[in-house]
Amino acid sequence: MIEIKNIKMSYGDNNVLKDISLKVNPGMIHGYLGPNGAGKSTTIKLLLGLLKPDSGTVKIHGINPYKNPIEARKLVGFVPEELTIYEHLTPHEFLHVIGEIHEMSRDETQKRIDDLLDLFQLGHVIHEKMSSFSRGMKQKIMISSSVIHNPEVLLLDEPLSGMDVNAVLVFRDLIQDFSKQGKTIIYSSHIVEVVERVCDKVTILIDGQIKHNLEREEIEKNPGKLEKLFRKEAQEKSYFDLSQEIIERL
Repeated sequence: MIEIKNIKMSYGDNNVLKDISLKVNPGMIHGYLGPNGAGKSTTIKLLLGLLKPDSGTVKIHGINPYKNPIEARKLVGFVPEELTIYEHLTPHEFLHVIGEIHEMSRDETQKRIDDLLDLFQLGHVIHEKMSSFSRGMKQKIMISSSVIHNPEVLLLDEPLSGMDVNAVLVFRDLIQDFSKQGKTIIYSSHIVEVVERVCDKVTILIDGQIKHNLEREEIEKNPGKLEKLFRKEAQEKSYFDLSQEIIERL
């Protein structure tokens, strides 16, 4: 379970998060939707214990990630927005390092590596240096590293960058299976369509404030409602109208 209560967070005079509260229960894929700069990545960093809030509390399975970062991170798998991978290593080497960090046995790690690379159709490059890989291939390795230790919590910050359609479908099936196992998942994105398809509940974050919480039933009963709310709350109607005019002229 993830619990965020009355969090306020500033960088100097910039109020990034303004008294937000959020609860994500086990077995839920919770969409965290907002434009760039809304405060999504800051929320993720707070959950990872990389930042200390100005006020309020953050807990992962009852653990404060800032006060007990190692204990909290054992429970967490994380896919960052910015790709961070050791390109001079092979997938075999890199994923074994991740396994060692999580105190997994070599046999257990190898089994997970084989399964994950087969899942993403990368078994044939297991011993090739990742410096030669495409952006999408590296992203698949990053996702594999986030789930190799079978975490209780998944924090996904724009996890689909550069991935092909087949890989996106596989990834969707993977996180849906994780939710069935009772894992707790936050899916942070600024892409409405992806969040709408995979999430059980969606929170719209605008300028550091939670504007709406929508359940899947409400989204399914009202096609297009999520996008309309997002456009309205983002206060970018003039931009969307202008872009439509340009598209019609093309």
